[in-house]
Amino acid sequence: MKPRNVLLLSTAAGVALGGLTWYVTQRMTEAGEVTPMNPGETFPTLTGTTLAGETLTLPETLEGKIGLLILADRFAARYEVEEWARYVLTTYGDQPELTLYEVPLISGVGPMMQRMIDAAMKRGTQPKEQSRVLTVYGDLRGLKRRLGISGNPKAYVMLLGRTGRLAWRMEGPLTEEKRRELDVALKEQEIGELSEP
Repeated sequence: MKPRNVLLLSTAAGVALGGLTWYVTQRMTEAGEVTPMNPGETFPTLTGTTLAGETLTLPETLEGKIGLLILADRFAARYEVEEWARYVLTTYGDQPELTLYEVPLISGVGPMMQRMIDAAMKRGTQPKEQSRVLTVYGDLRGLKRRLGISGNPKAYVMLLGRTGRLAWRMEGPLTEEKRRELDVALKEQEIGELSEP
């Protein structure tokens, strides 16, 4: 075999072995290090910026309040997210003890793309609602595994108690049964529905 062919073959084998090693290591790390959280556990720290331009860190920002987070990592989940948010705002209004955030989790984009995404979301969001949309960018694989977010296009709803611990969770579209479960969970946190006028 010619020296040039030997060099090409050994380079290709090295690249393939390196890629395989990276893949196996990545899968072992992903599978073994992070388990989805359960109610009662402290919510992991995440930092993002609202469409109104305010940088917030959760659960720290919610200290002493009840937080309802509606998360998604796929654009296709926006309708479910909006439906959950609409129900909560209609039923519970702007109660000072309850803070609602819609939280898009976006991975794999650089600063320029982030600005474009934020600008597009801002155009599609009413000014009074922009402080409730908290966009989180970065390598979010560990966070998503910890939150049990599987990458399916659906809403993930998480209720945090006053100490930053997960009190209740649900995923998927809003249904009558899920509505009732959320109402019970909020009542347990001493959040009541708005009175009829």
